[in-house]
Amino acid sequence: MRWFVPRTIRHARDDSGMTGIIYGRDESGLKPNGARLSGGLVVDTDNYGPLGDIDAVTIHHSAGPRAPSKAKAQSLHAAYQRLHIQEFGTGGHSRGDIGYHFAMDDLGRFYRLRPYQNKGTHVGGWNSGNLGIMLHGNYVHDKLTDDQNASLKWLFQGGFHALFGEPEAGIHVVRGHQEWPGHGSNACPGTNLMRHLAWLRSTEDF
Repeated sequence: MRWFVPRTIRHARDDSGMTGIIYGRDESGLKPNGARLSGGLVVDTDNYGPLGDIDAVTIHHSAGPRAPSKAKAQSLHAAYQRLHIQEFGTGGHSRGDIGYHFAMDDLGRFYRLRPYQNKGTHVGGWNSGNLGIMLHGNYVHDKLTDDQNASLKWLFQGGFHALFGEPEAGIHVVRGHQEWPGHGSNACPGTNLMRHLAWLRSTEDF
């Protein structure tokens, strides 16, 4: 399923030239909740319980390959889902699913990953009420595309509401991963993305 978002994000393109796309989880390349993977792994999207009231958004990078196409993004999502399920988080529990709620590819298109009603596993110790958005790539050295720049700006101008129904007034904190207490040594989301995020917060009064 696809969600068509306001005209303010009409710059975003899919591979056939369509515009304004947010891809649903069913088009993200992820296995559904309850699916069994090889090695006895099971997808469990809600094993950490409900997210709670959303009052924070955290921006991440994957620190991996870029996603210049939908097919590449789907392949990366599947790989990260498996990797995260193999990892263990709080209390020794499997992370259950990909840790992020949304991802963005090089064309500024969003993909729904872990259901946003469920707590993610993207910032250790700070996942309650905290929604995670990951950009494919390593922004320690990669540069943001024009489409990515525009999509990030759109988030502050109605995009949060389009993605998960939360008006901007309800979002009290928008941070890069490294800005959370105890995560200062983490390079995520990379210097170039962090610089752009800081600029957006200053210009959009966050």
